[in-house]
Amino acid sequence: MCNNGDILSEILSYLPVKSLWRFKTVVKSWQDIIGSWAFVKLHQENYCNNCSNDKGILVQVYDGTTYKWKLLTKYIDCSKLCRQSMLDADFMEPIRRNEIPFYQRMVGPIDCLICIHRIDRNTVIALCNPSLARTLFLPISPISWNRNSDAYQRYVGFGFDIHKDLKVVQLFILDYDGKPRVEIYSQSTNTWKELDHEIHNDMHVKNSIMPYKNGSSSFSHWLAFKQLRQTDGANYSLLSFNMQNEVFERTSVPHCVHDAEYERQVKLRFLAG
Repeated sequence: MCNNGDILSEILSYLPVKSLWRFKTVVKSWQDIIGSWAFVKLHQENYCNNCSNDKGILVQVYDGTTYKWKLLTKYIDCSKLCRQSMLDADFMEPIRRNEIPFYQRMVGPIDCLICIHRIDRNTVIALCNPSLARTLFLPISPISWNRNSDAYQRYVGFGFDIHKDLKVVQLFILDYDGKPRVEIYSQSTNTWKELDHEIHNDMHVKNSIMPYKNGSSSFSHWLAFKQLRQTDGANYSLLSFNMQNEVFERTSVPHCVHDAEYERQVKLRFLAG
């Protein structure tokens, strides 16, 4: 039998964000419900997946005085009301004065969630719901291979399987052998596991993207390329990870893309339809 808290959570989960922000100030127990990660997931299922009226803008700003990142959210709904808030970004480690401030990556959104991470191995990955100002920090993966070697490339994607289990996949390329490693996190178990998938050593990836619309959130995509001889450009393809069966899929791209001399001349974007 459902208790009053469950019934209240279910009702609130169908409301727009601007209403939730008002209700958080009514009763302390309501604030606790709306602030819980369980409610964030319920709100994604019942409201975010069924409403396209609410729009939000997330700005990632580097503060050169504190050497920290800030996340500024601006929420606009169909009634043109605006709300602006600052999301806690302390998990983005302070950047040293002489360090290039571009080691943070932001991926998403999917169902109101974004993923923020550093390119370093063994650093925290955060999943944020900017609208509700909630952040989930994933446990750092207990990487089983050479701990004395750093990953000079890390690419992250996330999505949901058919059971609505949130999954995060990360690709590492280690500097000591150049071989890609793949790990996947499952929220249902709160654990990481290494996947034994064969990805060619000379294959590189970039531009992690995910579809924005519900129903397609079981895939993460990257632009993959194999560098050919310096004068021959690169061989490009679309690398996709299926969250359902936890396998990679490769899709060819138009032949004209291969004429690009450098990988930075090719950009990957998701076209919502």
